[in-house]
Amino acid sequence: MSIKLFQRNPHNLSPDARSTHDFACTVCREEVNLAPFEQRLDFDGRLSDLWMCLNCHSILNATDLRRIRSGDNDESLQAMSSDQFYAVDDAFLENLQQSIDQNGMIDFMIQQCPDLKRGVLIDFGAGRGIIAAAASKWFDRVYAAELSLNVLRVVHGRMPNRDKIVLTNDFMSIPEGFDAIASMHVLEHLPNMRDLLDLLTSKLNPGGAIFFQVPMLRKDYMVSVHYTFFNEISARALARELGLTVTGVWFDTNLDFLTCIFRKPRS
Repeated sequence: MSIKLFQRNPHNLSPDARSTHDFACTVCREEVNLAPFEQRLDFDGRLSDLWMCLNCHSILNATDLRRIRSGDNDESLQAMSSDQFYAVDDAFLENLQQSIDQNGMIDFMIQQCPDLKRGVLIDFGAGRGIIAAAASKWFDRVYAAELSLNVLRVVHGRMPNRDKIVLTNDFMSIPEGFDAIASMHVLEHLPNMRDLLDLLTSKLNPGGAIFFQVPMLRKDYMVSVHYTFFNEISARALARELGLTVTGVWFDTNLDFLTCIFRKPRS
């Protein structure tokens, strides 16, 4: 049996290691009170540094947050990978209605927030638009926001209620406030997550809801474009940072997904 050992860089050997200001927590923006958590091989076999924020307890992909801080910009890569990952074929389009009907995420949000105003919802990071299409059954208007609209334009032509669904790659240009924000498997992709969530929350109407799902820490989900791994403590910390109240935190223990609903106070 062979054992492969990886030695940390010398700056990580301190018994009380802290960040050297080369990245920040994506949840609470902490830059100092960060410490090494684990080293792991990610899904692609890269050696990755995972650090913990000692303020909010999120787990951070320090390797790639440092890369972004050093000047790398992966927005174009994310847009291109979105087109590739969400590519659709004729079989998908033929079964679109079934996929929409089987998606119960928006139904779940409505069950948890029966008093939610059903005016405007934004599906932030809409992918193929399934969540947006499902939301159109409940909401007067739905914005499907994505970096690249190439796939969404194809699917939109086959969506039921498509007259209620607006495609956009610039959510800040939307002229109205949101009653709900849905973001499925998007937040982990955002090295500037707080900047975007602060903007989205500013457009959330009083009493509105943010509904999101993210993968938790396991090797399958450790890739170069996943920067944040949530747990319940860090999820609740995010709500506090955004000035929102927590409706609930749920766990899919088969897939290791975490799901949250936050609400904006009415006053």
